[in-house]
Amino acid sequence: MNIYAVIATYNGMRWYDRCLGSLLHSDVFTNIVVVDNASSDNSATYIKEQFSNVHIIESHTNLGFAKANNIGIKYAIEQGADYILLLNQDAWIEENTIARLIKAFEDNREAGIISPIHLNGNKTAMDERFASYLPWETTSDLFLNKLKPYYECDFVNAAARLVSR
Repeated sequence: MNIYAVIATYNGMRWYDRCLGSLLHSDVFTNIVVVDNASSDNSATYIKEQFSNVHIIESHTNLGFAKANNIGIKYAIEQGADYILLLNQDAWIEENTIARLIKAFEDNREAGIISPIHLNGNKTAMDERFASYLPWETTSDLFLNKLKPYYECDFVNAAARLVSR
């Protein structure tokens, strides 16, 4: 299975170690593609020096979030990606996140996007915006530690989501 993570970046120096590091420590090997939107904080140089196994695509202008992601997705598909994880530069994953997302996709072939539950930065609660998109029982299930393998919803915010080829 060929997994790619695509991260659109712009002046995100303070997040790269945690974001990219979490992908490197995933239970599932993941190719990482960073599309840098003409950062002025030396992001591209830092990533090249600290994360030599990350493929970086540098833009000389800020293309915006969507276009940068589309460039990364195109690259991943050209490389034969089966799944693409779109991850925000300020987000990170747990070691088993990608494996669980792929399992959810395999169990639910009609799904368009699979996303993990998004927690706040301290992992003390669900991200407020993310929680507002979910069915009401998700919050109580999380509180009671009785989460289902997946929940259906009409929208997922952009921090982390897996799509299939």
